[in-house]
Amino acid sequence: MNSKQRSVVQTDKPSTEALVASQSEFHDAAPILGIVGVPGSIGLLDILTAKSRRELDTSIVHAIMDIMQPRSVTIARLINTSKGERWWVSASLRAGEIAALGDSEKDSPECMGNPSSYPSRLEALISPEPLTQATFVGEHGAGVLTTFDLVSESHGPAVLEIETSAQTITNDQRLITAVLRFYRHIDSMISHPNRDPVTGLLNHIALKDGFNSDGFFKNGSPFFLEEVGIFSGFISEGDMDRRNATNQPTYFLGILDIDRFNEINAFCGNEIGDQVIKLTVRILRNSFRHRDRFFRLGADEIATVIRCANVADATTAFERFRSQFNRFFFPGVGFVTGSIGLTQIRTVDTAMSALTRAQKAIDEAKEGGRDRIVCLDQSLLSN
Repeated sequence: MNSKQRSVVQTDKPSTEALVASQSEFHDAAPILGIVGVPGSIGLLDILTAKSRRELDTSIVHAIMDIMQPRSVTIARLINTSKGERWWVSASLRAGEIAALGDSEKDSPECMGNPSSYPSRLEALISPEPLTQATFVGEHGAGVLTTFDLVSESHGPAVLEIETSAQTITNDQRLITAVLRFYRHIDSMISHPNRDPVTGLLNHIALKDGFNSDGFFKNGSPFFLEEVGIFSGFISEGDMDRRNATNQPTYFLGILDIDRFNEINAFCGNEIGDQVIKLTVRILRNSFRHRDRFFRLGADEIATVIRCANVADATTAFERFRSQFNRFFFPGVGFVTGSIGLTQIRTVDTAMSALTRAQKAIDEAKEGGRDRIVCLDQSLLSN
């Protein structure tokens, strides 16, 4: 590591509201890590509140220090400078230190690490293995430097270095790999805040952006068709004519809740659970029209916005999907069912009001035995 003086990495302290939300999100994400109850679990909560990549890097080095208690943890990024490529230290933490240190964004290239001085980092970037290890003798005696390729989403090559005693970290490799998987998940969210990293679908943020403060429609036309860039070209004029011959366009929100999805993750593993989600999205795309829109709202919920003339036609469209979904055999799992809540999007709807109705319909579907579609619009029209 470069011996020059580094600055303390500053991060914003999350608000109480953000911390409470992060704790809830962490419990949902904990099965991905498989590390609930181990040292460092609370530190990992900071990862969820990271607003920038540097905050994310700082949270990771602190979490790994808490979990493994190594000699040091460093995240370094290979960047282009006026003097060629240089290693820029985003965050570094030594045992016994309170705050992570890092290179300043104003540092000159001469102050940064030359790639040739760090062969293990370059080896990690091209190695097919998830890590490389090299023994050395440092100021604290013999040790092992273990280097992971971070595979950062959009900020170029980066590595994670962990310095330990002569004992290797083989026993902790699975744990670190799980932490890095979580890191890449959050990194993707920072890079693409409107996209779900597993499926590539738009997420709940994008769906909420389709509603303005005055309702889903603006000046009598669908707000999200005209105002929100991600919905540009949502439905062509020809498609509109075929879907709905009436003058007033009618849109419906349907939310699929995969039945017993938590059990699939618990008994089959999270990788199988992710595969179920991806295959479900493929079935959705094959069942609906090209210009219908899909949003992943949570671990087991996917929303679909379609245009139909009336509730009956919308219900038929979702029944067609449910029929295909029920007949599909998911590898490693078998047959899966889903509960669907359906509601018409009204001109005065906010995102919250439409989602609340659809969620109430899902609850009724599950109470009725699951594997069904429920639309509560008729009973809610007076609300």
